[in-house]
Amino acid sequence: MSQALTLLFLLTLAAGASANDSDAIPPQARLLVSNPAPFVGEEFLLALEIRSAGRPGAIAPRWPGLDPFAAVELPFPPPRRETTGTTTWLVQRAEQALLPLAPGSFTLSGAGAESGGTFIAAPATTVRVRPLPAAGRPAGFAGAVGEAAMTLTAPGSGSREIVLTLRGPAPLDAFPLPVPHLGRAERLVPLSDSVSGAAPAERQRTLRYLYLPGGGRQGELRFTLPLFQPQEERYLLLEVGLIRRQSLYLWLSGGLFLFTPVLLWLWRRRRHPAPRTLAEVLTRLVGPPVSGLSRQQIAAALQQRGIPPQLLDDLRRHWAVEDAERFAPGLATMPPEGRETATGLARRLRKAVDKWPRIP
Repeated sequence: MSQALTLLFLLTLAAGASANDSDAIPPQARLLVSNPAPFVGEEFLLALEIRSAGRPGAIAPRWPGLDPFAAVELPFPPPRRETTGTTTWLVQRAEQALLPLAPGSFTLSGAGAESGGTFIAAPATTVRVRPLPAAGRPAGFAGAVGEAAMTLTAPGSGSREIVLTLRGPAPLDAFPLPVPHLGRAERLVPLSDSVSGAAPAERQRTLRYLYLPGGGRQGELRFTLPLFQPQEERYLLLEVGLIRRQSLYLWLSGGLFLFTPVLLWLWRRRRHPAPRTLAEVLTRLVGPPVSGLSRQQIAAALQQRGIPPQLLDDLRRHWAVEDAERFAPGLATMPPEGRETATGLARRLRKAVDKWPRIP
């Protein structure tokens, strides 16, 4: 019993000593940036991280001077614990989304946190903001920087409500409005402009308009938005509209109209390949397989088909040469001259018929 009490006393002293040791470790603070070299207008995150090893307490972040930036404070992420060696740290963060307003090198200093009446200073950090390139900058560019896509929903025709949507992991609320391009006598009335989502996740900006094309027409409205994509370091023109859809339909219709005869011809050739050998041509012209007909029957059928007499005489001479060579001793196949003659006769027979599709 006395040994158990002694062990419990020692464990209590060790736990107290451990707690006192943790309390003796001073808290630490540091500034973290998600992108140390952003472009002007490119959103990035600034985080103030507080690491404490003792008992957790409330912290009050103090941010550095952010005059060259537009800042939006973000919700506190949940704290987490990290273990380094024998020390367990409680890590707390405060975050802001920053938008550089001008190029240059900026030192962020004076940041830290108040905890228990003590100020915990964070070392300074430097952000180098790059200017947007002048090469390739499109006309009408007004400072939209980030990854985004644009879609237009405008079903029906005549006067109606339409919806223009921007999506992407970018500060869409800071984007200039997409430029509308109206047809003759058309009008566009803004109705609402709303943004959902928060940095650094994807956001959506929804713009609603009343569109009055007049005359019950679908309209010719289109929107454009010049954009700089920092990941690819290039400019891009986002464009959506009704006239593009109509042009696509016209192009598809015209292409289908132009290529239909070609497709039908290819389909017919695949189903009914053109005969090439003399036997195939004769079979196509006469009808039944020529192997079951005599030479006289074949010649008579060809004469009824309108084959010229000279061509029939050449065909008879070819048959005579073929029979002589077939029964000549020592010759098992037709010589090259005979094969060329057969090929030439097949070509002349095909040309002798004025309309090949009528050949059965």
